[in-house]
Amino acid sequence: MLVKILQSIQNLFAPKRCYRCGLYGDFLCQHCATDFDAFPSVCYRCKRPSQNFRIHPECWDGCSYDGVYIWSYYHFPLIQRLIKEGKYYGKKEIFSEVAGYMSCGVGRYIHEEKNIVVISVPMHPLRKLKRGYNHSHILAKHLSEILQIPYEEKCILRKKNSWQQSKLSRTERQINLQDTFKIKENKGDKLDNTTCILVDDVVSTGSTFEEISKLLKQSGARKVLCVAIASD
Repeated sequence: MLVKILQSIQNLFAPKRCYRCGLYGDFLCQHCATDFDAFPSVCYRCKRPSQNFRIHPECWDGCSYDGVYIWSYYHFPLIQRLIKEGKYYGKKEIFSEVAGYMSCGVGRYIHEEKNIVVISVPMHPLRKLKRGYNHSHILAKHLSEILQIPYEEKCILRKKNSWQQSKLSRTERQINLQDTFKIKENKGDKLDNTTCILVDDVVSTGSTFEEISKLLKQSGARKVLCVAIASD
């Protein structure tokens, strides 16, 4: 309740405006949300066309996730601004707005799946304390509410406060994430024979998705379908 009151006061004195057209009401209005290219349906391992963003069978070797749905391209300045200001400048409502725009595509991506749970990429407690929130949690929570899918909050824990992935090379990212995540003790049984929808803001090399997907499969998940706002 207090959060909603504070947001109402903030919107009164500093109303939200669309970053693209300037229309009052949202950080990204409905018209502008449909006015840029969607990311094509590809296998994220080889980047060749694939049905419904699934990984090709011939690309499965060494891959723990089964697909990666991506909403748009990170090289678009508008997408970069939304993600950066949502993460680093306290405008966390951006992620709830984007979840709404992503929900139709995500719904098509998972429509044939059964026993689905939504999971977010975790943030280390120290980093969350500094920022005040986990943006991936906000995105995942709103997607789960819109699509009416259970959300297993805090299913994955981040044990190590690793270096920020965006500043590292592909090899450095893989090393950086070793022994970083774990399944929370009382959550493992809830993953048996599930399709896990693993949510994050940006995917680049896929290292984070790979490390967490591996843990989810080891804990009994049948499939891991990843979801991201943007990629290169």
